[in-house]
Amino acid sequence: MVTLDEWLSTREAAALARYHPHHILRLIKRNEIKARKWGNAWMINRESLLLYLVRVNGLGEKRGPKPEKRLEKIPNRVLQ
Repeated sequence: MVTLDEWLSTREAAALARYHPHHILRLIKRNEIKARKWGNAWMINRESLLLYLVRVNGLGEKRGPKPEKRLEKIPNRVLQ
């Protein structure tokens, strides 16, 4: 039997994950988390969201912008 405790609204999922609600919708669209549409509202499976967060947190520092590579000084003779 499905209980409401298993499902979160988009706003509840966003608050739990500390993501913007639009990002939660992107995750649904990419099938990263399980969700169902009830009427005009998306409901997110709590366990699916928690598993996603564990997987993403396991990536550690791989997330986010990459540090800029330092360009080595090019000798003047190469530039001429």
